[in-house]
This record gives sequence, C-alpha cells and structure tokens, in this order.
Amino acid sequence: MDLVEVRRQDFYQSLIEDLGAEATERTFRAKQEIIEGRRKIGFLIASKREDFKNFGLKHDLDILKLISEDIGLKIPTLYQCLQFEDWLQEKYGGELEKFLGEASEAKTLSWSRIVHHYLSGGHKEEKDYGN
Repeated sequence: MDLVEVRRQDFYQSLIEDLGAEATERTFRAKQEIIEGRRKIGFLIASKREDFKNFGLKHDLDILKLISEDIGLKIPTLYQCLQFEDWLQEKYGGELEKFLGEASEAKTLSWSRIVHHYLSGGHKEEKDYGN
C-alpha cells in the first residue's frame, strides 16, 4: 500500500482538514466550558460572602475550607475561581465576554493561562485568603 499516494488524494486531504477543524473547535469549546464553569463557581461563592459573615465566617479561607469539604474541590482551585471572579469584577465589571473578547489569545486561552498569567501566579504564591 502506498501511503504517499493516499495522502495525495482529495478525499484524504478533505478528511484531514475536517478532522483538524473538529479537533480544534472541540478543544476550544472544552476550554471555554472550563473557564465559564470556574468563573461561575467564583461568582456563586462571592455572591454569598455576606451570608457567611452572618455565621462568623469572615475570611475567604474559612469559607473555602467549608465548601471544599462538601463538594470535593480543593481549596486552591476554589480560591482561583474566587480570585478570577474578583479580578473580573475589578477589571471588566464582571463581564466575562468582554475579557474573552479582549484576550489576545482568545482562541487558545485556557484556565491554566488565566491562573498563571492574568491572576499573577494564582496558587503558586502564598496569599492571604482573608478579605
């Protein structure tokens, strides 16, 4: 079988183009879902800060410890979600779409890139979890 000849065929070139486009689009959509989901987690936690204060939970770390125990996400992940929400509120008035539209790497943007670039190191640094 001549693989070089197969690669020259229109059907094969068309298939490769379609597969590449599908893989790229699905990867983009998966990354977007993660970003949107992490933002939503941060938004939901931030929206209940005052409720937690009524029960003596005044610092984010206390809140995140409680939530972590009950939903199984690690505290640093929850902190990054909350940090992202706070950052979005400060820089973009809470408008995720505005941020995504302005991000230079919009089609390749990942949660990891947001944490390590936009949130100034995220979980790598020891941070004060309190407000």
